[in-house]
Formats: sequence, structure tokens, C-alpha cells
Amino acid sequence: PRNQRKYDWKEENWNDLFNDVVLASDRKKPHFIGSIVLITEEAKLEGLDCLTIIDGQQRMMTITVFLAAIMFHFKKLGLIKEFDKTKDHLKATASNGNSVQIFDADNHPSLKALINGLFDISCEDAKTKTVNGFFNDKIISKQKDKCIGDCFKFYFEKLQEKQESLTKIRDALVGMIYVKIVAEEEDSYTIFEILNTRGQSLEDHDLLKNYIMQHIEPIANRDEVKKVWDEMDTKLGKSIRVFVRHY
Repeated sequence: PRNQRKYDWKEENWNDLFNDVVLASDRKKPHFIGSIVLITEEAKLEGLDCLTIIDGQQRMMTITVFLAAIMFHFKKLGLIKEFDKTKDHLKATASNGNSVQIFDADNHPSLKALINGLFDISCEDAKTKTVNGFFNDKIISKQKDKCIGDCFKFYFEKLQEKQESLTKIRDALVGMIYVKIVAEEEDSYTIFEILNTRGQSLEDHDLLKNYIMQHIEPIANRDEVKKVWDEMDTKLGKSIRVFVRHY
């Protein structure tokens, strides 16, 4: 919705997501991206359900642009079958047969132009088009949408080094898991507030313990690892925060 903040993720955020998705593709385990809070709108668009995103716009925008960068690579490499396998994640087919963009942002009009451009450009034209040239042809508002172009270029360039893994990365990206919360209008912002301002933040050592426990293989060894961690926690007490930060 227009009243939401503009897209403001930066390279640090883009890089974190890229590394998480690549790790998920290597491990063949889904990446968890948190909760998405939605409202179901009464109006339907040509038979398709319409939902407004209350919490999760930044992640959804980034995932959409990341996917667009993968699809531009598919076009440049002539991998039209892989492009076709991916396109249903960016556009849905309405009851009248028209294609409708799945994710849209009123405050970033160039996103729709970017996605339409991906569908319209031929493999031959894509091969000769630079990433800058492609997006600059599509940008509608440089003031509003430079961030979208920067994100698109970032992921395109990162994927240059991973061309042999494009399909694996695509599968990991569309295979991410999340908690879907569909709320009534009057409840949605309360849920958003609770998710973002309530509760106690986890300490660094809590996050580290969770990360280690998550990736211990085989799973049977996790009890032993927890025992070792608990012994360390008991000895260090409150000093564990300084200990972890120092080492």
C-alpha cells in the first residue's frame, strides 16, 4: 500500500539474503524468512485473490527483484525452458487469460516495467543488452526507483559468478519457507506492532547457539553439543556475552 515506507534495503541486506539462499541451495535445506502479515481484500482481480502486505514488503520486494535478475540471466543464456519454469512466480494468469503481476508496489512503478521487460525481451536482444541498459530503458521514476535498479544490478552481478548454479539458486529462492499470517484489517497493525516492538531480543550467544544446534549433523549428536554448551554457559554465567563477543 502507498502508506508504507519506500523500499530501503541496501547492499548489506541484499548480500545477507544472497548468502542465505546460496547456503540453502548448497545444503538442500529451505531458508526461513520469518513471518509475512497479510490482509485479504474483498475485491478480486479477474478471479485472483488480492492481498495487501502489512509486514514483509522489504523482503518480498527483494525476493522479486532477485528472481528477476535470475530470469534476465536465463534470457541472456538462452535458457528459455528455465525462464518458463520461473515465470509463474512473477505473474499469475487471470480468469480472462491475461497475465497479472503477483507482487506490485504502488510507490515503485518501475517494478512492473522491469518485470514486463523481462517477459517481452527476446533471448537475442538480451544477449546484447547490458544490465544497466536494460533497467535504464525500463525505469519510470529515477527519484523513486534508483534503489530497485541498484538491487537488480547487485543480484545480476553476484549471479555472474554462479551461472552454473542458477537453477539451484532459483529453486532455493522460490522454496523459502515463512509464517503466513492473514489478519482482519483491525488486527493487522496490532500484529505488526507486536512482531516489531514487543518481546525480548535474543542475545548474540543465543543466536549463535541456535545456529550451531541447527547445523549439527547427524541430528543424534545435538544432545551432546547442547550438554557441552550448557557446561560452558554455567561456568561463564553473565560473562558469556563478553566471552562470545571477544572470541
